[in-house]
Amino acid sequence: MDLGKLQGAVDQVDREIGVLGRSANGQGSALGLAWSRLVTVLALEPPRPMRACPRCGELGMRDATVCGYCWLKLVPPAEQSAAAPRTA
Repeated sequence: MDLGKLQGAVDQVDREIGVLGRSANGQGSALGLAWSRLVTVLALEPPRPMRACPRCGELGMRDATVCGYCWLKLVPPAEQSAAAPRTA
């Protein structure tokens, strides 16, 4: 299962239920409660930060140490900023 697609679908349904609740004068409240319970049971975490590989441009996890596509060794962003010279 692609959790990114699932999260996107959940977000879209959440927006639509919000619109329905506003337009139906509270008739969508039972649906909203049921949806909230389902989202709680799914316990979806926020999407992990991504970044593009500097060589191939494919997206991967921000903290990855190797590109999953071209195998370029990557420096995690925290190490990059610590290693970068500071300018005043």
